[in-house]
Amino acid sequence: MVPLNFGKTQAVTYDRRFVEFQGIPLFRVDGLTFRGIDSFFIQLNSNPMIKMRLKQLFAVCGVILFLAGCATDPKESKEFKDLRAELDKYLAEDSLENANIALYKKLAEINDTTELPQLDALIASDVNFHDMPEGMPNGLAGFKQLLHGYFTAIPQMQMDIKHILAKGDIVIAHMGLKGVNSGPNGPAPATGKSIDVEGYDCVRIENGKVVEYWSLANEMKMMTQLGLMPEM
Repeated sequence: MVPLNFGKTQAVTYDRRFVEFQGIPLFRVDGLTFRGIDSFFIQLNSNPMIKMRLKQLFAVCGVILFLAGCATDPKESKEFKDLRAELDKYLAEDSLENANIALYKKLAEINDTTELPQLDALIASDVNFHDMPEGMPNGLAGFKQLLHGYFTAIPQMQMDIKHILAKGDIVIAHMGLKGVNSGPNGPAPATGKSIDVEGYDCVRIENGKVVEYWSLANEMKMMTQLGLMPEM
């Protein structure tokens, strides 16, 4: 074996069988000429047999790389198709959830007795209002009656949605309720006092309408603010 040095370049050793770089055989060869450059470089002589072999090698490598690229095309793989189907499902669910949130926000904008007919487009006639006060009918008719009492006692009640989220057909909202008791609350006269309480709504929406409704508000705090209950 004969070591060759090219100034700044790495040393290369060769014989008539192999060219080596740092002890690693590169390829079989019968004749070589070298010239040094700063990065490792080997120049083959004009031996036509060597040139032909190299062309064949490069051609085979190119075909292998092309086929490998085709075989791993992500758009054709099962993994890609499964991921795309899952993403499409999430997009469809997200569109449904956004629509349900928009429906609830429209419902939250209704704050006056004159707007109650709009509920027909938002709530199913047989809606199950799980927190309906005793003695009041369930369904949309009972829900309208309940809201009519609220909006008579506190006209233009403002509902401020603080947080809202949706999952599938369920929408949950955390809201603040503000208003002034300027109207009668059943037999009780108006107090002229303000309320500022928080509450939670949970609705289930089916075919574009609310079919189930759960509602919770801090009624004790509200009654205290209206002076109808002593402070605890």
